[in-house]
Amino acid sequence: LKARRYVNKEIGKIKERLNEIKARRKAYVIENFGEDGDASSSMPVKGRNFLSQLDDADIVGRFNDEKILLERLLMNHHGQEQQQQQGSCVISIVGLGGIGKTTLAKKLYHNNAVSNHFHKRIWVTVSQKNSLKGLLKKMLIKVSGFVNNNLDYLEEHELIDMINDSLRRQRFLIVLDDIWRKDVCIQMQGIFRNVKNGSRVLITTRSLDVAKGADPTSTAYQLRVLNEDESLELLLKKAFPHDENPKANCSSELLDICCCLIRKCSGLPLALVVLGGLLEDKAPVEWSRVLETMNWETEGRECQEILALSYEDLPHHMKLCFLYFSAYPEDYDIMALS
Repeated sequence: LKARRYVNKEIGKIKERLNEIKARRKAYVIENFGEDGDASSSMPVKGRNFLSQLDDADIVGRFNDEKILLERLLMNHHGQEQQQQQGSCVISIVGLGGIGKTTLAKKLYHNNAVSNHFHKRIWVTVSQKNSLKGLLKKMLIKVSGFVNNNLDYLEEHELIDMINDSLRRQRFLIVLDDIWRKDVCIQMQGIFRNVKNGSRVLITTRSLDVAKGADPTSTAYQLRVLNEDESLELLLKKAFPHDENPKANCSSELLDICCCLIRKCSGLPLALVVLGGLLEDKAPVEWSRVLETMNWETEGRECQEILALSYEDLPHHMKLCFLYFSAYPEDYDIMALS
């Protein structure tokens, strides 16, 4: 009964939130964005697939970043390789949320030169709630393929020893994506220090302190935000995905609106990609409406505001579907039925 009361209370909160969203849509005069109350007339599905586009092979404004990090991963020259084996194997990508750390790491991870250089590549999503032991178990299973219930009874130092044993036999690339806790990195330094066969550990984090905790001797690579030209290119690429040269085909009026929008996005790729997907196939008057109605005065709210507007733009049946995802833990793997 206690659990049922809790669920009922949470459902009530969701209903209140939905009513707030409905009221805000009317206040912003955006209730008819791409729909007239009929789900069949809502914005095409292709226009809603913008979050998956974060994994696109071509990343605007990141060519030099990719080149520099690729060199650090491979260390092609013999002398450099020898020096790297004696020192740090940790490479940290640091930057704001939505700046493209994971996207860049994925591009490096799938690079042909990287796949040829390392015997095995491992990707582990860390997130905020992972304990050190849970993270070590994930790494051990992926590094060694070892699956055994006895892992639950192993101590942290035993898990580290087993991981180190696997790493010594082959040259690995281990990507630890989205690390939040400095203490986790500090406790894992036993792994980072002992990898001396050319293996690399690539981490992504928002915190420079976390990067230093992983290895104080390694210089973190800090991603910059996109400049105005890069921001404009990315926004137009996502808003007009089927146009080879969208800038040349845009009216001066639309380009002026674009310039105002990209300044509000503050160079964050996630904000630009989401906004571009939202505005796909929209008329200039609707671009103006977005510019006028969104409240972006609070620093750091760019992505949240755009994501909120994107949610409000969904047809009703998709909103209900979207809300079901709140029942799953962060980074939970959801199996899709074919």
